[in-house]
Amino acid sequence: MDQLSNGVSVRQRAWMFEEEGHALYRNIIGGEVAPPSRSRIFTRIVDYFGHGVLTFPAGSPIEAVPMLTKVLEATTVRWLVDHLDVDEMAARHRDSDYTAKMNAQHDARWAAAGERKLERAAVVTTERAFLFNDYEQPAMGRAMLAGIGPVEFMRRSTEYRQKHGEGSPKRLGQWFRRLAPALEISAQVFAGRQMQRARRTSQQDFWDIEHAATGYAYADAFVTLDGGLAALLCRPWIPPSAKARLVTTIEGLVELLRRYA
Repeated sequence: MDQLSNGVSVRQRAWMFEEEGHALYRNIIGGEVAPPSRSRIFTRIVDYFGHGVLTFPAGSPIEAVPMLTKVLEATTVRWLVDHLDVDEMAARHRDSDYTAKMNAQHDARWAAAGERKLERAAVVTTERAFLFNDYEQPAMGRAMLAGIGPVEFMRRSTEYRQKHGEGSPKRLGQWFRRLAPALEISAQVFAGRQMQRARRTSQQDFWDIEHAATGYAYADAFVTLDGGLAALLCRPWIPPSAKARLVTTIEGLVELLRRYA
């Protein structure tokens, strides 16, 4: 594992979405059209932990902090696999209401559609708007405060609207495809699954979307044996900057590992 990864990890999802929000911000104030570079998305294992929240039991000695720092600095992928309590982590990250929420949303959409088919473009637009409001708008605000400040940002935003027009679903789609590939893949995979009338959401769907959004958007290769997920990632609506090789068989994975070994 360590020979293959060289101790490299993706950053946590919140960081990645923050970076994509900054890409949107740079587009508004300077016209830059580029998603985050991979050097901003990948990091060392120790930095992955550093973006998390560490808690210490009551009464822990202050000396534990530098000791922990030394351990994290020496952390390898192998160490992580051997010491990480996967069940405990999954329990902390599990949204017990996720499947119920997604299935309720799915059923409501299809009930409103009646005998008609869902309009995929409308489902994608709704999901993009949700992701923009939850992740990108706050990230853009933080970038603005740390950069040019609110007054200058408002001036440049006004110039942007005068040049390009007011915001629209089409504009949001262009932003996501060009500047926020992980968010765009999230929206597209979610919409693709909502379009399947008989399909029910499982807890695993959350992890599938998160892994696909990161791996397929920024990595050299993305491996999955989930045929349904792979089919969604082969569609033409995947953003152009997502150039990962899609591997869907054990034989393909073995060949890939031999290539990078």
